[in-house]
Formats: sequence, structure tokens, C-alpha cells
Amino acid sequence: MQDKNIEIAQYICQNCDETLPLSFLARMAGQSPSYFQKAFKAQIGLSPKELQNAARKKVFKEHLKNSNNIIDAIFAAGFGSTSRVYENIDAIGINPKSYKKGGNGEIIYYSIKPAKDFKILMAASEIGVCAVEIGEDKNALFAGLQSEFPNAQLKATIDSQELELWLDTLIDYLNHNGTRPNLPLDLRGTVLQEKIWRFLTQLQKGETISYGELSKKIGLEKGATAIANAVAKNKIAILIPCHKVLRMDGSIGGYKWGAKIKERLLQEQL
Repeated sequence: MQDKNIEIAQYICQNCDETLPLSFLARMAGQSPSYFQKAFKAQIGLSPKELQNAARKKVFKEHLKNSNNIIDAIFAAGFGSTSRVYENIDAIGINPKSYKKGGNGEIIYYSIKPAKDFKILMAASEIGVCAVEIGEDKNALFAGLQSEFPNAQLKATIDSQELELWLDTLIDYLNHNGTRPNLPLDLRGTVLQEKIWRFLTQLQKGETISYGELSKKIGLEKGATAIANAVAKNKIAILIPCHKVLRMDGSIGGYKWGAKIKERLLQEQL
């Protein structure tokens, strides 16, 4: 039956522009819709609908790269209308008009300020915060932002008072240990990565979770490796609190911004 699920997954990806009801896919598997949905997600890591959306996203971006016509790309990917893309722009991960040129022309504002004994870089697109980096050296933080968004136009935040306010709010949270800011986020990852990141934003003050526990919570059996990859690729420190993900034995494990900072964030229950 596992081979059948893989076969259906391939069918979904190859026909992502079509309407694929769960009942239709379940009949292909010879199962009830509820059983098929559960078994498919356990093996593939995504529900049939999530996989179809991911495939559409890939097709959409490929068409934008190779065509000057955004409308053609929308319908080629099976979105059905322009409104479905722009109403769900978070699922695309980037404004279609800027992605058409590989990100060229997209403006990302950034600011760097001290917080505790380190520095914080926050960057934002027109959608929301797209990066929060932690470090000791301003030049290294900016170089990291450049590597993440090599085709974007990076501007100091002097032109974006909103970003200054967001960064001040985050720094206030770090200094006074209040409630983690609920800021608009511009997530840029796979469907599975974004699902994991969004789940992490729901963790409460002082709450931690292991890689294995997290994989079970999102319905991904034996998915600790996928969880670890998503955590490692998180670009938005603290607001997406990947520092709360620990090893099964309770040890802190690795952290993109350094074990010392992770340990401090955990000690202060941030």
C-alpha cells in the first residue's frame, strides 16, 4: 500500500492543475477517504491537498521565471483566478510581480539594533517580517541578509517607520520578558516547513518540545529529520521560536545562532 501512496503522490504532482477531490484519490487507493487521508499523510508527510498546493506553488514559480505573463502562470498552476493567488500570497512566499524576475526589484527594509549583549537584525518585505538574525557583528549580520536575499534591493529602515516599531517591540520583549510579539510574517519555505514554523509560533511561554514530539503534533510519523531540517532553515529567530525545539533527552542541541544564545533564551523562558 505504501507503493500505492507514492504512485498517487506522483499523480497529484503531475496533475496539480486539476481538481482532485479526496474521494477521487481515495478510490484510486481502494480506501475510504478518512483512512486514505491518514495513511497518505503518515507516509508522505503532507495531506493530498497540501501536496497539491506545494506542486502548484512550484509550477507557478517556474512559469513566472520563464514567462512575462503572470496571468498565464496563475492558470497554468491551477489557481483558477488571480484573486486566489493574491488572497493567499503567504502560501506563495513572495509577491508574484517580484518573483517573476527572480526577486529583482523587491525592496526589503532592514534595521540593526543592540539587544542584551548581542545585536538583532530585522528585515521586512511588503508582506511582513522575512528575517530576524542574531549576532555580535553588524557587518556579519548584513552579509547574512545579503546571502538570503541576493536579488533584492536592501534598504536601511530609515524609510520604514513600521519596521523600526516592530524591531523595538521585539527588543522590548527580550528586555522585559513579556508576551512574544505577534507580528506579520513573510514565510518563504516549502509547505511542510511553513507548517512547522507556524506550529512553533503557537508554543506558549516557557514551553519546549522535542523533535519527535513535534513530528507527532503535526501528524508526521517518523518525521524528526524533516523537523530538524525545517528548524535549521528558519530565517526568523525568536518570532518563530525554533530555540524551543530540543533533543529527546532534553539537551538543547544545535542552534543556527549559537548554542550560547539558545541556552540564554531558554533560561529566560523567551
